[in-house]
Amino acid sequence: MPFDQTRKIYRSSLDVFEGMQDSSYSFDGIVLEGDQIVYEEICTTDLRIMGDVRFMEAVDSDALSVIGVAEFKTFTTCDDLNVPGSAVFKDDLIAESIVVSGGASVNGKIHADVLIVEGKLKANSRVNALSVSIKGYMNCLHRLYFDKCHVGGSLMSINIVKGMDIKFKSKSKSMVKRLIVDNLTAAGKPKDGAYILVCDEVDCEKADIEHTKIDVLMCDECVIGKGCHIGVLECRGEVSVSPDAYVEKIIKI
Repeated sequence: MPFDQTRKIYRSSLDVFEGMQDSSYSFDGIVLEGDQIVYEEICTTDLRIMGDVRFMEAVDSDALSVIGVAEFKTFTTCDDLNVPGSAVFKDDLIAESIVVSGGASVNGKIHADVLIVEGKLKANSRVNALSVSIKGYMNCLHRLYFDKCHVGGSLMSINIVKGMDIKFKSKSKSMVKRLIVDNLTAAGKPKDGAYILVCDEVDCEKADIEHTKIDVLMCDECVIGKGCHIGVLECRGEVSVSPDAYVEKIIKI
């Protein structure tokens, strides 16, 4: 067993590290392979998970790569997180950069400067990120906050999505319960012939959309393009509606 009860031996691509029970460790270049359960707090500059590993205590790494399978029981923090494999985070996740090209599930809050989803990400709590890029699939059960967000894949949210600028340019459908942004753009042709974006409610300054279904749209100005279906449009400024769009009711504020 790689981690026995009295003496801990850590093997990395660089060296072999030894420590005593009930202490915290600070190592460089740790690579974990095989099936393992790690009971100690880990602090390192480079942690690569190649096998199937469960971490029972906090993990702090400058660079963290999950190439295999990993479960993090408690708080996880790093500068750069890369998940081409599969990872489950049971608590909060804090990183400067997060790239999920495989699959990840986070039960706690996510805090990041940059969040890139190329695979699948399930966020079970609040997400705060300055820049978000969704090329794959992201499911948000709680609120998503951002400055800029680009959706080239699919975003699903049953809560509030709030930020400055968001752009949907995809062939896949995104569904958001309530969207609050400065600028909303939706462009592209959905592969199923329906909608790029479906929302219960949108509150924005400017909307330039096509192939979008919104029950209630509140904005300062808008361009309603082809393939749109808007229930109620409340607009404070200029309105442009394509002949290929359908707006049930327009209220000028």
